Amino acid sequence: MTALALRPGPLLRLALILVALGGTFVAPGHGSARRDDASPHGGADRAPAMFRGDAAHTGLQPGPGPVGEPVPRWRFQTSGAMSAAPTVADGVVYLGGNEGWVYAVDAGTGYARWAYETGNPAGCAPAVLGDWVIVANGGFHTLDAETGEAQLGISPQRYNPTTPPTIHDGLVYLGGQRGTTGGYFGAQDPEIGVMRWRHDTAAAAVAAPAVAAGMVFGGTLGYEFVALDVASGEQRWRFRTDGAITAAPAGADGVVFVRSWDNPAFVGGTTATSRVRGVLYALDAATGTERWRLTTDAAADSSPAVVDGRVYVGGGTRLYAVDARDGSVIWRFTTGGDVVSSPAVTDGVVYVGSRDGNVYAVDAATGEERWRFATGD
Repeated sequence: MTALALRPGPLLRLALILVALGGTFVAPGHGSARRDDASPHGGADRAPAMFRGDAAHTGLQPGPGPVGEPVPRWRFQTSGAMSAAPTVADGVVYLGGNEGWVYAVDAGTGYARWAYETGNPAGCAPAVLGDWVIVANGGFHTLDAETGEAQLGISPQRYNPTTPPTIHDGLVYLGGQRGTTGGYFGAQDPEIGVMRWRHDTAAAAVAAPAVAAGMVFGGTLGYEFVALDVASGEQRWRFRTDGAITAAPAGADGVVFVRSWDNPAFVGGTTATSRVRGVLYALDAATGTERWRLTTDAAADSSPAVVDGRVYVGGGTRLYAVDARDGSVIWRFTTGGDVVSSPAVTDGVVYVGSRDGNVYAVDAATGEERWRFATGD
C-alpha cells in the first residue's frame, strides 16, 4: 500500500467536535498522553497519543476545550463513514475510515497531508508513537507520521488485532481475534512487528486494553476480564462479568473500572432477549476483587473516564457521573439518543457524543449542560 495526497472537501466533522464524538478530546497542537510515557522511537521528547488519552485510559485530556459554543472552522470529506475515534498529535488529526483509509489532516487548516489505504476497514483509533502512526485493523501497520509511507505492514493472519493500540514504554499493547472463535492480548514491537508476548483468551477482544499498575487489563466478548503482567503477559487474575465487554477499561488509584453488557445472551452485537442493560464494575487492580457494581441503561459501549475521584460513563441515553469510591450516582444527564461514545474530560467539562446527532459539553461538577453542537449526522 502507498500513501496518497488528498484535498479538503465538504463537511464530515469539525476537528474538535470529531474528537469529542469519538471520545478523545484534545486541542490542535497537543498530544493526548502524559510525558511519563514518552517514546524512544524518534521524537523522544513527545508523549504518545492514543485512544482515551493515555495508557490507563482515564479519558483525561490536556485541552483546552472550546470557550463558549463551538463554531466550525473547516470541513473535511472522507470516502466513507467513520466509527473510530480520531487521534490528535503535533497539530495533526489522524483518523481511520470504515472504507479502509487512514488520513492525516492538518488540525489548523483542514487540508489532508496524506492518506494510506490499509486494505481493511480502519475502524480502530490510530496511535502516534514518536515519528510513527500505528494502525491495528486486522493487519498491523506502522506508518511514517510525516509522509504516511509504510514502515511495517503485516497482513491479517491467525492472530488479527481488532482493538485500538495502547502505547506504553515503546511497545504496542492490543487485543484481537485468534482463528475463528478465540481471542488474545499481546505486546508487539512496532518497528519489527515481533510479538513480545501473547496471552490467548476463549473469545475475541474488541476493546483496547489498558495499562496501569504494572499490568495490562482487557476484556473479551466471552464475559472474561483479565489482568496480565505488563512485562511477561502472565495472568495475575481473572474476573467473569455478566455479559460481553465492548468498551475499554480504565485504571486509576489502584482500581480498574470495567464496562460490560448485563445479558448472558448478548455476544458480538446480537441479543436473544429484550432485557439488556449495562454494568459498571470497580475491581481491585491488584487482586481482581469486586469493590462495587452499578447497573445502568444500555447500550454499554461507552468506555469510562476517571478523573478526580469520579467515573463518567454513558449508558442508554444518559451520561452518568459516579463516585469512584462506592459507585453512588452523583448526577445523570439525559440526551436524545444512545450515548455509545466515550466521555472525554478537560478543565472541569465532560464532552460526549450522542446518537441524537449532538455533541454535549456538560459541567463535570453539576451535570448542567454548557452547550450542545448539532453535527448534522
